[in-house]
This record gives sequence, structure tokens and C-alpha cells, in this order.
Amino acid sequence: MATDGNTDVTVVGGVLPDGAVSARVQDLHDAWHDATVAGELWACLLPHGARGGLPPVVFADAEGEEVRPASPTESDHGESWVSVSLGEIEDGDWDFNPAGWDARVLRGAKVPVLWDDALGADPDVGQVGGDEDAALSVELRRGDTAVDVTGGEGGFPIHDPEREARDLLERTLSSSGDARTAGRAALEAVAAALPATIHGGPEQSFLMLSGGGVWIAVWTDRRGRLDVRIRGTGTPPARLDLTDRRSRDA
Repeated sequence: MATDGNTDVTVVGGVLPDGAVSARVQDLHDAWHDATVAGELWACLLPHGARGGLPPVVFADAEGEEVRPASPTESDHGESWVSVSLGEIEDGDWDFNPAGWDARVLRGAKVPVLWDDALGADPDVGQVGGDEDAALSVELRRGDTAVDVTGGEGGFPIHDPEREARDLLERTLSSSGDARTAGRAALEAVAAALPATIHGGPEQSFLMLSGGGVWIAVWTDRRGRLDVRIRGTGTPPARLDLTDRRSRDA
């Protein structure tokens, strides 16, 4: 089974199992849709983007009796996306000095290393993109909150802030829960504007989503080639006043 989707619709389809002549697919709103069948192939259009993993599908024979696929494996599904979980650095992996490494990253970062102390005191350096002496992306984190800043060639640019926020919300929720529940939360989250300043500059507007106890805020400056992604848990902040930690800690 494979899917192809954008932010509005998803096409899901595959090959009918032996004995089946029809298929029905359940969307993230729990509504069922009849698939179109042509020979051994079936396809169905769902009224939302490709979220929540592979949807439930029920096959039936000519008498309407359910037909169960024979021992499907993960490789049979043809899943069209990959979920990546970013691990943490373990002190035992090498002779690692966290405080020294944090200072080294802050000193050489080629992007602003942003944080708001209202999110928590004394954040640590998390993921770094590129050379730690000249990082093109830097994440600061404290507990469940993380602020990731990417610039230049440091990562995947944000082309659609709302889709980026929904994708990040879904990934965050699915990393510790059910993929279908995470997909539904990402689909149903209502976008809002989150006022913010970046290192004392003019007020900006982050796009924010929240659901399942997680909130996400994203912002992009296409002219300056700078992207900011923030995730946290609990009640979202009323505003953000982000400062560049390079000027404070480097």
C-alpha cells in the first residue's frame, strides 16, 4: 500500500488481496470512503493531507465478506515517508566535555543562537548542523522545549510555515505516541499568530499550532535565509522575546 498527498488531499492505493473485489478506507476523521477499483488495483482519495501513518483499509469479496491480506509485512506497505528520531549525545561515546562543546558551538556559530529565558534558564546546545566550529544550524533546549535556528545551507528551508508546523507537531507527538492520533492532532490544530521579537528587532509574527499537549512555532526570513522552529509542551507562551546567546555566552 502506498500514499501520495499534499496539505489538502491524500491518494492511497495498492493491489487487492486474493479474492477481494472492493476496498474501503478510513480517514483521520473516522469516515469511511469507497475505493475505485480497476482490475487488481484500487485507489482512494482522502479529504486531508498524508498524516497519521497508513490508514485502515478493509477489503471485501463479491459477497461482501471481509478479505484479510495474507501476512502483510512492513516492506509490503511501500510506506512513502520516513520518521527520524534524533538521539542525544551520550557522554560515554567519546571524551566529551558538554560545557566546553557548548561554548565552542556558541563561539563559532554562523547563525543566531536564539533563546527566550521565559522558556527556561540555562539551555544546553542540542543538535548542530555542519562543523561545530562554524555551525549553520544550532538547537538550544531545556527539558521538552527546543529552539532550532537554521541558516544558509544548514538544513531544509521552510517553504510553507503552516505545513512545516503541522509536520513538526505530528513528528513530535508520534515520537512518543500513536501515529494516527498524532496525525489527527496535526490535522485539526488551529493556526494562530504568536508575537515575537528577535534580538531586539522589530516585532515578528510566528505561526503557532498546539495539540496533544505540544505547541509548535515557526518563522522564516526568506531574504535573510533564516528559519526558526520551536517546540514545547504545556501552555503555549503569549509571546516570545528571543535573544542571541552568542553575545551573552560566547
